[in-house]
Amino acid sequence: MNGVINVLTEYSKAVSSKLGKFTGVLYGSMARGDYNVWSDIDFLVISDKLPENPLKRLEFLYSLTDTPIEVKGYTKDEFLRMIEKRNPLALDALVEGKIIIDDGFWKIAKDRFEEVKKKYELVKGHKKWVSLSMKRSFLKN
Repeated sequence: MNGVINVLTEYSKAVSSKLGKFTGVLYGSMARGDYNVWSDIDFLVISDKLPENPLKRLEFLYSLTDTPIEVKGYTKDEFLRMIEKRNPLALDALVEGKIIIDDGFWKIAKDRFEEVKKKYELVKGHKKWVSLSMKRSFLKN
């Protein structure tokens, strides 16, 4: 795991040199600790300075490393909307992710997650998120 942290720390330096401050989070099996030899390194880059075009964004993020990192990039607003929509990637990253670098955004995201979690009574089931309030509403009808 230390090797992964070192790789992501170096990658974060490369991202910072182009974007300035950003939030970077290891998520997925490496963050949870249930990885195997075939697992990839899943990494979130959250910055308002990413290219708008999704293809250019990916091209930019992948151009900064030769290491096989599965990187996804989002603006802060995009990530907050993902939380509001209960996107499993965002929710899992917030609960299981390991912060590599943070420009202060992660607390904002965590606070939003707590609001959404309370509103929808979210619980993590076996590999998926369940809304108890929606389940109760469905059962009433």
